[in-house]
Amino acid sequence: MNHLSRNSDAVSFRWARWLLVPLALTFSTAQAASESRRSGASLLAAGEVRISIPDSESIFGHDHKDTPPNWGKILDPTGNSPVQYGVELLGPSPYAENERIYFPPASVSKIFTSLAALRYLGPSFRFTTDVQWEKTNSSHQIRNLKLFGRGDPTWGMSEFGENNRTRVNQIAEKIGAAGVQKITGTLDLFSADPRWDHLEFPEGWDESDQLKCYGALPQSFNLDVNCASYEVRGPTSGSWQSKGVATPVELSIVRGTRTNLRVEPISVNGMPNGRYLISGTWKAGSDPVSFDLPIHDAKSWIRNLLILALEEQGIVLELDRNVPFIQRAPLTDAPGFTLSSPPLSEIMKPFVKDSINFIGEDLQRKLGSVRGNESDSLLLAGQKVMKEFISTIGLVNAEFAKVTPIPGYFLDQVVLYDGCGLSKKSQVTSQALMVTLREAPFKDNFSHLWDAFPIAGVDGTLATRMKGTVAEGVVRAKTGTLTGSYHLSGYVPRFDERRTAVEFIPFIVLSQTTSSHKAEAHAAQDRVAVALTRMINSSLFLFGN
Repeated sequence: MNHLSRNSDAVSFRWARWLLVPLALTFSTAQAASESRRSGASLLAAGEVRISIPDSESIFGHDHKDTPPNWGKILDPTGNSPVQYGVELLGPSPYAENERIYFPPASVSKIFTSLAALRYLGPSFRFTTDVQWEKTNSSHQIRNLKLFGRGDPTWGMSEFGENNRTRVNQIAEKIGAAGVQKITGTLDLFSADPRWDHLEFPEGWDESDQLKCYGALPQSFNLDVNCASYEVRGPTSGSWQSKGVATPVELSIVRGTRTNLRVEPISVNGMPNGRYLISGTWKAGSDPVSFDLPIHDAKSWIRNLLILALEEQGIVLELDRNVPFIQRAPLTDAPGFTLSSPPLSEIMKPFVKDSINFIGEDLQRKLGSVRGNESDSLLLAGQKVMKEFISTIGLVNAEFAKVTPIPGYFLDQVVLYDGCGLSKKSQVTSQALMVTLREAPFKDNFSHLWDAFPIAGVDGTLATRMKGTVAEGVVRAKTGTLTGSYHLSGYVPRFDERRTAVEFIPFIVLSQTTSSHKAEAHAAQDRVAVALTRMINSSLFLFGN
């Protein structure tokens, strides 16, 4: 269909029709300042963001037409596509198709996680880790070194210029700079919120996901997104390739005519993937085989690396390994210092641009720790906070359009079991996504989401898509991929005569098909984004008019 279809009942119609209300938005000064980071934008005067885009001929050539596009034909040129689409488009020629049909959101769910984190934590929020100790009679000696973690996901992330030793080296250097020459007693890592120690996979995750690094679970302490590589060199020979990893691996490999190995995760005292069993056959002369595996005992990994870092600083360790583990809380007056993560606004960039699942799971649990019910697990608490956020979807636009707000209206259209989109039980409609994106620019923190979106043909998960088209460097959108589900949701900015982005037109193209038709779904999404870009900016001087 080539018109805007809507549910026929009166309430739904009233809540749908204000999607057509024209947008009129410019950035605030603070938003403009943020927009200048890693986005290709340059800061002008207060309230303006200028984006460098090509001139009209390099964008359209000489065959540009102002004819409104036939969206149905753009999506399905042959009329017999095996792809089911859920579409919502705004702009001069609105369009909707299957807007109330449910789709697994895949990584598009990261949009909801990001917006909730920005709202409840704030763009300046930083994860903190406390380092504390007890004094002794000697100014050169301390005892009972303790670290208290709060879920910082950035330790060891190359995206922030770190490696596995960066933070532990910082700790060791600070302790050494304080004149400490010896540490006695204990060296322990604690969870400031004990619920971080209860690890559980969200509902709807495939078992295969639980064995992959993109399915690693967040903890109070994390390192390199809790992923490490184990190398098998023979039937009885293997080791972790990263120093300090404490997760046990058992080899049960027999010699054979070919090398065929498999990994089985085994829970230990309730900890999923507490150890691994690698079994199968090994052909003599085979090259080493590596497995990238989730690490769910990051505390021990970091502790081992910290011991190495302290020893490299020349600090003598006389630790009592027989002291029983006692959960403690950080003290307000204890000597020590605090390590901080980059701000949330920066953490969001690799999360959204590169679609790092681990950050989404960490943010959801952090929301549960900060804002959720203390009696719930962090996973459940985080899910409830997300529901709280989803219940607010549409309220801003309803007020703008002078329609009576209906809190929770979209709760049945956005059901999220995790923070990253791996759950196949999660579901979303293109209509709910449209309303979410429709009102996001009216919120104070929109520039941080805009800054984090992949840019077509430039970076992130869109780096190779829409290159050489009018959408390159202009469209910003979040991709979503699960087997059979392929999505694109984001914005086409409208520019004024100064090439300043003054309006952000949202578009949603969800798709469901078989994996063999993934390229077809992507091509349709790209065609829509290109056509929408061409149409939205067709009347501006930079497009030849």
